[in-house]
Amino acid sequence: MRHPLTLKANKQTINNVLVDRRETKNIYECPVYKTKQRGPTFVWTFNLRTKEKAAKWVLGGVCLLLAV
Repeated sequence: MRHPLTLKANKQTINNVLVDRRETKNIYECPVYKTKQRGPTFVWTFNLRTKEKAAKWVLGGVCLLLAV
């Protein structure tokens, strides 16, 4: 049996869940970029749980930045 990978960052634990086990309801696939310049600096998507529909965050242009 494979165990999920765990990453500790800033006193928070982030778990990597295997694709076949992940929950897809109320998940926003948030894009992650290296800098504020979005397009060419795309890195990956980060799945975030949300109480709202994902469309709210898509229309708001919400993303995560690795550097400012």
